Amino acid sequence: MASVTASPTPSVVGPTPSATSRTPSPTATASSTPSRSADPATADVFSYAGYGRLRLGMTASEGTRRDIVRPLPDDVCGGYVVSGPYRDEPLGVTFGAAKELVEVSANRPGPVTWKGARVGMTWGQVRQRHPDATIVAKNGNGGPFYAAQLRGQGAMILFLAVSEKYSDNWYGGTLMDHPDWPASQEITAIVLSPYSDGVYGGC
Repeated sequence: MASVTASPTPSVVGPTPSATSRTPSPTATASSTPSRSADPATADVFSYAGYGRLRLGMTASEGTRRDIVRPLPDDVCGGYVVSGPYRDEPLGVTFGAAKELVEVSANRPGPVTWKGARVGMTWGQVRQRHPDATIVAKNGNGGPFYAAQLRGQGAMILFLAVSEKYSDNWYGGTLMDHPDWPASQEITAIVLSPYSDGVYGGC
């Protein structure tokens, strides 16, 4: 898990960013809501299959050939960032050991789910759009944490929230260590990956 620029990493509950599997985050406001197609099969939205042309399981070479990802110069942990039509979106990608796409995430407002949920909304607003989202315990590189989860088609979409904020953490800070989220709890990141007991990144 990562931001492109390395910086001191605070002790976190949940996934700990590495230095190379993310793309720089452009400035965005919580009120920005891009126009999206309603069909998740073709739209640039989070679905269980991927995010637009970023499809879970696609290879890094395919993504590079289609100009939707590009490798980082030092290739630490096989690091890639989004490119082409996604270069200005606050999206991160992680590729696994076989160079297959195992995670797409967003850490700023802009990218949305097929029902319009996005970073910057409250847990109450996300639950209105996705009533089937439930808060579950997950494991991460930094230990266990809680996330709101959608599950289907062998994949999961996690809505992350933090109990303590850090500006140098991809997910926004220390991930929640309890399941009792108030409706006003802000969502700081969205993570899509194949279903598992946690979020570990590709390294």
